[in-house]
Amino acid sequence: MLHVREGIWFDDGRTGALLQLGNYQQLEEVALYEPPFFESPVVSDNELSTFLPQAGDCLTPRLMPSTSKQNPWPTLREWTPLSPEKAGLVALPRSWAINPGDLVRLVHQVASIRHPSLQGLMNELLGDAQRAWAYLRAPASLNHHHNEPGGLLHHSLEVVDHLMGLWPRNAPALERDLLITAGLLHDIGKTWVYRGTEGYTDLGQVLHHDTLTLEILGPYLATIDSTLANTLRHLLCRSERTSHYPRSALKAALQQADALSAEQYYQQQAFEGLPSYRYRGRDLQGQSWYRLVSQRKG
Repeated sequence: MLHVREGIWFDDGRTGALLQLGNYQQLEEVALYEPPFFESPVVSDNELSTFLPQAGDCLTPRLMPSTSKQNPWPTLREWTPLSPEKAGLVALPRSWAINPGDLVRLVHQVASIRHPSLQGLMNELLGDAQRAWAYLRAPASLNHHHNEPGGLLHHSLEVVDHLMGLWPRNAPALERDLLITAGLLHDIGKTWVYRGTEGYTDLGQVLHHDTLTLEILGPYLATIDSTLANTLRHLLCRSERTSHYPRSALKAALQQADALSAEQYYQQQAFEGLPSYRYRGRDLQGQSWYRLVSQRKG
C-alpha cells in the first residue's frame, strides 16, 4: 500500500479512508468505510484507524466494485497481510520504476526462472523495499553507458536478452536460470556505489561495485544449495585475479552480453539525431562508430 488518507467525507454521506494500492501492473484508489457502512464484525465495534493498514504494508486485498454514482472507488472489503519477501516482485509499485515497462519485463523474467531456489532468491532480495527502490531507479554508470535514472534495470534486462540469444535453446534449464539470475544481478552492487546520478557514495569511493554485489547477495546465497551459490559467485566475480581460477562458457556469455549492451548504448548515442543515411558517428567520448546503411530500392 502506497498512501492512506483518513477522515474522508464521501459524496454519498459516508465517512472513512481512501487508500492507494499498487503493484507492478497498476495503481488504484480504494475506499474503506467506517462502521456501520463497513460490515466486518471485527471493525464494527472499534475505531477504523485501529485496523487501517499502514503505508508500506504489503497485503492481498478483496475489493468490491463501486455501486454508487457519487463514489467511483472500489470498496476494500478485507485484506490479508503478506510479508514483502513472500509477495516478491509482483508487489512492487508500478510508480517506483522510471520506466514501468521495464518493471513488467523484470517480473516476467523472474517468473520464467524454473529453479525454486533461484526464483525465491530474486523475490526475497527485491522484496526488500529499500533495495528494490534503488535497483529500479539507479543508473548503470555516472558518465558512461545507461547513465540515466533507471539505467541499471534497463541494462540488466538487455544483458538477459542477449544471454538468451547467445545460449543454446536446448541447454539444460538450470543453465538458463543461472544466466537470467546472474544477468539481472551482475551490477546490483551499483545500488551502493552511486548517489542517484549526482556522484559516488562514501562506500562507492573505496570499493568496486563487483565486491559490493557479492556482499549484497551474501546473506541470500547462504540460504540456498552451496553448489548453486558458488556457481553464482563464480559468475559474478570479476576480480583481476580471476585468471587464477577456472573459466566457464556461462561466465564468458555473461561478460559478452554485458559488453554488448554497453556497446549498443554507445552506438545509439553516436547516431542520435543524425539522419538515417549517415553511417559514421561519434559518441560523447569522441569514439567513432560505424553502422550499416539500409540499401535503397531503385
